[in-house]
Amino acid sequence: MRHSLALLAFTSGAALAETQLPFFWPGFDNDVSGAQPVASVISADPTTTVLQFSCPTNVDETECGWGDGQITYTILSTTIYRADIATDTLRVSFGCTYDSSATQLACEESIVDPELTQIQSGSEMSTRTTLTGTDVAFQTATVTAGESLLGASAGAVASSGASAPASSLATSARASGSAAATTGGTPSASGASATGSGAAAQSTGAAARFGVEGAAMFALAGAAAMVL
Repeated sequence: MRHSLALLAFTSGAALAETQLPFFWPGFDNDVSGAQPVASVISADPTTTVLQFSCPTNVDETECGWGDGQITYTILSTTIYRADIATDTLRVSFGCTYDSSATQLACEESIVDPELTQIQSGSEMSTRTTLTGTDVAFQTATVTAGESLLGASAGAVASSGASAPASSLATSARASGSAAATTGGTPSASGASATGSGAAAQSTGAAARFGVEGAAMFALAGAAAMVL
């Protein structure tokens, strides 16, 4: 009995110690797979964390669309969220800049069809849109590899397992990270986006609604993940 209780306490503590990083994924329901991804940390410094998303090992591949390392995800200063997806038929990338004061995301997405590229120029499609309200919803990815890079670079704050980033960084956590603690709020942001990231979308200040074109292209980002 004592051994069982000790084991239970240990496993419960291990579960609580898991690091979860908040991230944004565009789409109609903001859920491309039915299962949250696991993340391997590729690199991290005080302002930028680069992750590689995969399906959890305990989830059947038919119920998960996060692939096995084909999605590279970058978080910059808790304000810019960018993904690059490569499939056999499409290359999709998107970047969203988060404005915490207005609770909105200014996003830009581009889609390249390699087959069309061989036939004609200008085969890249792109769109910009601003998401507000319930469209600004964050998910979490559990770090399963490379967590030591986060600690070494002060690059992330451990999460409580909720579905949205916190409004401020915990003072006892690792400082000035690239992802906020997940406690049910919204991401903290300094109000200025990181420099040197031309690929990420920049907010135009317009309060454009989520248009048909933007919705269709963001849905395609989810579809690209589903075929991984």
